Amino acid sequence: AAAIEAPMIPSVYLQANQKVLPVGTHVDGSQTVRNTVNAIMTARGAGYDVPNSLLHHYFWVSDKDHETVIDNEIMVNTTPIFHVDWENQDKNTSELLACARAVPTFARYSSLMALGHNVSISPDVRTSPIGLIGPLLNVEIAMTLRDPLNEESKPFPLSRKPATLGESLKAITIYPAAQQPMEDKIGSVEVSKHAYLVVLDQDITAVEPQEISEIKVLGTALDGRITHRDGIWKKVLRR
Repeated sequence: AAAIEAPMIPSVYLQANQKVLPVGTHVDGSQTVRNTVNAIMTARGAGYDVPNSLLHHYFWVSDKDHETVIDNEIMVNTTPIFHVDWENQDKNTSELLACARAVPTFARYSSLMALGHNVSISPDVRTSPIGLIGPLLNVEIAMTLRDPLNEESKPFPLSRKPATLGESLKAITIYPAAQQPMEDKIGSVEVSKHAYLVVLDQDITAVEPQEISEIKVLGTALDGRITHRDGIWKKVLRR
């Protein structure tokens, strides 16, 4: 939706939300954030309450729009690796925008996470190489502000407070489930929900943040049915 002209964005939201359909918009720039936030608020003002219309990426966001997102609980998705020094993102940020302007507007997703806001973190699936897709990779980046694939990576931006483990796990489980919306079926382990489970080879709460992306998946279950168990059997045999 970000590729269409700004005046058309409210029309898209109004028509979709009228049919109770959510809309997700790539908001790579601050102006697209403003256009989309205004469109969401226009649709809500017209009486269409679709809570899971979504801002994708959330890179550059002004104070005013950030406050509107918080006050109105507008759901957000972003890709953490795009906010660190991966692919010289730190240098590009400094070159494209003066530091005084970049610091307040860039990578604000972690401040939303600290508030308990509905934020999901994920790869930009259609364009990401396979090595960048793992959810635990995104958890590590959110917690360290570093690129796990680069040993020389430095925390960036220093103006941001890293997310906690609890915040990051919610951002790959219960919050994206609510964005579907499927929070009544998936996202947490509860009676009556589908048993979508992952077995890891380490306790994620016991390792250092910079080691999280190295955790291996031993097995998976989809709706209570084992769909992958190779790692579990190998671990049992080693014992």
